[in-house]
Amino acid sequence: MHSLVQAIQKRLFFLSVAGVGTMMLLLLGILYVQNRDLHEKIYAETMEYHKSQIYALMQMAKTYVDGEMQSSEARLKRELISQVDLAWSMVESTERTHRDLPRDQLVKLIAENLRQLRYRNGAGYYFMTGYDSIEILYPPNPKYEGTKLFWQDSATRSALAAQYQMGLSQGSGFNHYMWTKPGESGHTHAKISYVRAHPRLKFILGTGLYESYMTPQIQSDVLNQLAKLNLGKDGYFFATDWDGVVQLGPAKGKNMLHVKDEDGLPVVQRLIQLSKSGGGFLEYFMPTEVSNGRIHKLSYVLGIPEWHWYIGIGRDIENMEKMIQVREAEMLRQSLWIIGLAVTIGFFLLLISSWISRRMSRQFGNDLGQFIEYYQNSGLSLEPLPVDKIQYLELKKVAIEANAMVYQLRKLASENAHTLRILQEKNEELEQVLFIAGHDLRTPLVTLQGFASELDLDCNAAVNTQIESVRDEALRNNIPQANAYIQKAALRMETLIQGISRYGRLGRIQPEPVNISMFSLFDECLHGMNMLLRKASVQVDLEHAPGCYGDPMLVTQICTNIIENAVKYSEPERPLQIHIEGTLADGYALYSIQDNGIGIAAKDLQKIFGIFIRLNQKPDVPGDGMGLAISHRLALKMGGDLLVQSEAGVGSTFVLKMPAQAQPHIDATKVYSN
Repeated sequence: MHSLVQAIQKRLFFLSVAGVGTMMLLLLGILYVQNRDLHEKIYAETMEYHKSQIYALMQMAKTYVDGEMQSSEARLKRELISQVDLAWSMVESTERTHRDLPRDQLVKLIAENLRQLRYRNGAGYYFMTGYDSIEILYPPNPKYEGTKLFWQDSATRSALAAQYQMGLSQGSGFNHYMWTKPGESGHTHAKISYVRAHPRLKFILGTGLYESYMTPQIQSDVLNQLAKLNLGKDGYFFATDWDGVVQLGPAKGKNMLHVKDEDGLPVVQRLIQLSKSGGGFLEYFMPTEVSNGRIHKLSYVLGIPEWHWYIGIGRDIENMEKMIQVREAEMLRQSLWIIGLAVTIGFFLLLISSWISRRMSRQFGNDLGQFIEYYQNSGLSLEPLPVDKIQYLELKKVAIEANAMVYQLRKLASENAHTLRILQEKNEELEQVLFIAGHDLRTPLVTLQGFASELDLDCNAAVNTQIESVRDEALRNNIPQANAYIQKAALRMETLIQGISRYGRLGRIQPEPVNISMFSLFDECLHGMNMLLRKASVQVDLEHAPGCYGDPMLVTQICTNIIENAVKYSEPERPLQIHIEGTLADGYALYSIQDNGIGIAAKDLQKIFGIFIRLNQKPDVPGDGMGLAISHRLALKMGGDLLVQSEAGVGSTFVLKMPAQAQPHIDATKVYSN
């Protein structure tokens, strides 16, 4: 026969070998798949990295170009102010030199002197307009001099009139308008002028330039700045106009519009298309007109529509591929290192798993030994297995189930002992009942016998005597009195027998517990006793009453008995008040029924729940002394209890203790006045 422990040890070892081998195969498979897709992955990651760098640099360059273009107007305004300042100094010099000349001659002299002044290779000139709106100086077309303003720009505004009004109202200022341009058709050329008024000589002096005059300067500044930026040995900025003339970069000054690379791609035409459509990337080979070798390039371009240009960044893909090869070699070294590490770890895992399998086998053998020792030595003594000493969950569950059987046997033994105790209590109750039957029932029986004997003697005396007074006394007093005692004793005996019968029937009662709304139960109980409470002028306060778990009929019987006792044993000297209130504590509902009746002496509290106990023996108070005994026993049968607190002359408080509901509900307060 094979040992279970040895079989488990072998299987654990083979499982360890299979697990480590599977892990190694899985690792090799993962590395194979990773290396198979390594080139494409690294190529894509590297290209994406460089594209993001190129894109970020181009956005910075575009921001710089936009800023330079936005500053062109400020440059133009500064130049116009400078030119007017220069002309103004000449006006003041002429005025000082010829201060004796009449105003008209002086103004004419100033105009002739300014006519000769030009700047920007003759494109810039000065004009003068009198306060009477007559043109004084207009070098481009002198025939309009001496006439009033009438020229209109393309927006149907009188440009010169606007300048005239600005000079009169503000003294100086700039004016934007559309105007003709020499050598070009139409009135669609943006121009800006600066004018300044001369109040003493009553004329307005000004000059203007086309806004496009600043573009070459800005373009030159931008190209110089981009050329200075260092993008490494394989990167550079370039710029080309949409006619194909290279402004910056390889083949500067050449028209590359129709040049193609070795694959037949018209590189510049494709870059122009990309720039006009918002920009983009392009891969190509440098044309032979620019490069001596085969150079694979990646470029990104953005358009500048205002200049009809595009600017871009170019990088050599060959250098990127060298970086890719370096990364691939590094990844391969890492893979080999991982394989070596995995082999080492696998070897140690086999050693560890072998050690663990042997240790588990020993522990399993120890657990089985616990069972064998238990059944050999302690199985018949109903002692539980030492579960804490068992290592494995499955065997621990078996031990727990075995202990459950032990506990069940111990419970049965305990229940048997409990049943024996109950039988003993029943015997004691039976002995008490027999004692009462032998003692309390004997008292009315002796009374019956005694008064029956006296009644017999009185009847014989009444019959045999000839003395009229003796006969009359027997017939009028002795016989009726004896008869009354006989009837009272018989009634007492009947009451005791009925009480014994009621108490005896309690053993057959089986409570049917449900969730009870005690507020509603007290409410119905008090309405049922309405006549009794009204007759006794009782005020009842019903406050919070949480629900409980019990038999509604039995609980009603207990509450009714307590309230009836409060009415029976009320204090005649003060109105009876009953206060009912419920609380929750430790999983029980406690119902306090408090009265201000005659109360109970401290020495009698221990025997208040005994059978046939009547602490008040007034003949006008009915009862058999069984009510509280029955109520107490009913409360116990429902898993509760009935307690009492009292002080003679002050009142009593009976507390009914019942199991609480799972989710208790407390009703409102109600007052019953009668």
